[in-house]
Amino acid sequence: ATDIDGPSLTYSLVTTGAAAHGTVTITNASTGAYSYTPDANYNGPASFTFKANDGTLDSNTATISITVTAGNDAP
Repeated sequence: ATDIDGPSLTYSLVTTGAAAHGTVTITNASTGAYSYTPDANYNGPASFTFKANDGTLDSNTATISITVTAGNDAP
């Protein structure tokens, strides 16, 4: 995303670490890259909410929805 006024945007979570069915971390605040770790043995829909800031104002919040697929468990 870009800001029409030109300043760089910084992304953050609305509730730090909180995500439906797991935890999330912003790994690069300037690009919005993130890492999501699902709860143990969870698969299905998950989501978290973030916002951007241009140094002056916060954006509206937005929600990212993902699908966690089942993994193979060790025998």
